[in-house]
Amino acid sequence: MQETVAEVDKGWLAECGEVDMKRQFIAKRFPIQQKNKMRLIDDFSVCGVNSTVGLPEKLRVESVDQIVAILLAMMRSVGKTQKLPWVGRTFDLKSAYKQFGVSESDANLLKIALKSGPDAVKLFDVLALPFGATGSVVAFLRVAASLAFIGTNGLYICWSSFFDDFTSVTPQSLAENTKFYIESMFRLIGIEFAAEGDKAPPYDQVFKSLGLQFDLRNISHGYFALGHTESRRRELLEQIETMTEGRDISVSVKSGFTCDTSLLRSVLCVEVRASSCTFPSRRVRV
Repeated sequence: MQETVAEVDKGWLAECGEVDMKRQFIAKRFPIQQKNKMRLIDDFSVCGVNSTVGLPEKLRVESVDQIVAILLAMMRSVGKTQKLPWVGRTFDLKSAYKQFGVSESDANLLKIALKSGPDAVKLFDVLALPFGATGSVVAFLRVAASLAFIGTNGLYICWSSFFDDFTSVTPQSLAENTKFYIESMFRLIGIEFAAEGDKAPPYDQVFKSLGLQFDLRNISHGYFALGHTESRRRELLEQIETMTEGRDISVSVKSGFTCDTSLLRSVLCVEVRASSCTFPSRRVRV
């Protein structure tokens, strides 16, 4: 309840009075634990709203593939850029979905129900994109794609966009300039982003992106490394140890472990060389 009150204070929700059950749609709000934080989910499937949304085209999100392709292109280029030291970092948007409002007509129709006691329920008007509505995903990805387009075509920034994570790479000598351009663009458009703290690391030759770690320290020699972060490897080892010892683990952990090990097999430690577009070396560093 405390997190919901905070959203009301920020203007993302508003308490509402009477609700017309025949004309308005009520979603169920519930929390899920994600590692060290709690995320609130607004289930708009139960009231049928998600069933009304569809797309004729496939949603497109970028990944580390784009960053790898950019680095390979620079390493294969003719001229000074081929031997330049490169650095990278990720820019994180704050409360990404909540930065964008819903139309007045939708706000009048969409409601969120939250249990506030043994026999009590509070209802709220939805004023910002709810996390759990299919339409929110489509709307936000369009915004993210627009931001990426402006940065790439207007400011010549080398970066990729994955939902609210924007990973940028740049020659080391241009790191401060690139940071200034990106942060200025976000501020001019009115986008809130993490400007300090753990989610605002400096540009570095070793940086993290989407749970993986790039190591560009040897890029001037024609190759760089891509692998799992140290914390991710430790987590996978702990899960493996738990399973081999026969201890019980939850269904969600088992499901996540299956996905993680699939990714682990595909990206253990990849050495990417400028002379090849494939991954010639896959060395286990677990």
